[in-house]
Amino acid sequence: MAGLAMSIDELRAAEVLGARAAALRELLRLSEQVLDKAQTGSWIEAVNLQKVRRDAMDSFFAQACSSDESSLIADVIETMLSLDDRVTELVYQQRRSVMAFGAEQRRQVNNVNQYLNCGA
Repeated sequence: MAGLAMSIDELRAAEVLGARAAALRELLRLSEQVLDKAQTGSWIEAVNLQKVRRDAMDSFFAQACSSDESSLIADVIETMLSLDDRVTELVYQQRRSVMAFGAEQRRQVNNVNQYLNCGA
């Protein structure tokens, strides 16, 4: 497909795209939005966008890739995987933060209980 013989930057900046290129750009855009939502802690929105992206990926890859578009598709997939890695790291950071917060809350409850037990 001749419309996909371009770079990722050209794909992002193009004003007019064919249906296949537009669908590929949408996959990239959705991946970037998932990362944006993860960075702001909007996890429910990130999950919802992941579901939309999954459907878009299924639709995009239901059609076989031509040799003309394979290079750009590979570049977009590589970029998406890099974005996903960043989201995964944010998930683990959030998990560690929540676990640390929970541990601190438990410690404070134990301290309050000890105080109350000393006065009884």
